[in-house]
Amino acid sequence: MDPHPIPGSPYVHVCFLENKQYLRYICLLFVYQMDSTLHDSSVPWIALLITNISKSANIKSLLLAAYAFGCRQIFVCNQPKFNFDYSHPNSDIPKQLQDGFLKIFRFHSFDECVQHIRLIGAQLVGVEIHDDAIDIEEDTCFMGDTVLIMGNEATGLNSKHCSACSKFIRISQCGGGTASLNVYVAASIVLHRFQIWSNGQNKLAT
Repeated sequence: MDPHPIPGSPYVHVCFLENKQYLRYICLLFVYQMDSTLHDSSVPWIALLITNISKSANIKSLLLAAYAFGCRQIFVCNQPKFNFDYSHPNSDIPKQLQDGFLKIFRFHSFDECVQHIRLIGAQLVGVEIHDDAIDIEEDTCFMGDTVLIMGNEATGLNSKHCSACSKFIRISQCGGGTASLNVYVAASIVLHRFQIWSNGQNKLAT
């Protein structure tokens, strides 16, 4: 089954068959590159990868956060209970997002999603309390086109997710502290920080 946009919807389903994997990548890249609204190639962009999120309410909040902070692309894998199809009568997409601003790409597996991210030259960046994590305030927390992955509400990023990440970033706490922020709150902070960094890169380029 080739990746295909559903009529009247920015939703794209991506499925790779092992013996035709290369052809599937070409098909996906054609869909991806033909849509000039996805991003301005002269400015670093950010996408959000949604996987292993338990609560539908948090997925909805992540989508709203992505919409609010200029994220144009959502990559999805392993979220079978959430209906990401805009055109479906039982879609779980928040009503505020029905204008199609977000382009949603759904992958059959996490490995296929990671391969696609590498193929388009982006970095997979995990938000996690990790020994090698860079503080979000550092200028080096972002280096270019970025796909952000958030951890599960209870367990964080698993070992497979961590091994696929190019780097990790963390959000420093200034008060008494808590074990972790809500997943969409953390995503909102990181997405906002990326836009500040990206705007700075754009000014340097001009």
